[in-house]
Amino acid sequence: MTGILSGVLLYLLVVALLVLFRAPGVLTLMYFVKYMLSGLMFGHFTPLGLLSMCVNVAILETLLYLSGFYRKAVLSKGYMLFICLLIGVGDALVTFINMEQMMFFYRLYYADWYLALYMLVNGLLYSSIGAWLGAKTGSKLQQVMGE
Repeated sequence: MTGILSGVLLYLLVVALLVLFRAPGVLTLMYFVKYMLSGLMFGHFTPLGLLSMCVNVAILETLLYLSGFYRKAVLSKGYMLFICLLIGVGDALVTFINMEQMMFFYRLYYADWYLALYMLVNGLLYSSIGAWLGAKTGSKLQQVMGE
């Protein structure tokens, strides 16, 4: 249940922002602001949180840059579907890396089936849905902006 709120809403906001302001570094800035607000409001300034944010930013920025997202002039529906699935795959990878970090630093153990299910549902499915909703929201907001 928490994955729906965190995954779908987060990627809805991320992709809507990226559709409006398509430039390298926008994603990094958004995640940094999210990390700072989370730290100030809830006291989540931890080394693992910073490491997690850096992994997230590095993977997603790299995937978006390599896919040509920042260089595209027009975003078609088919291309945005590809980007949404790519973001979902990237978030599944980020989810796996973050779970491995928690297992290493906190001495936790998760079963392989749990990791796979968590990556599939929370990483790929929720993030892809949120990214698709964010693409639609971003295109509607772009019409309102008049660009």
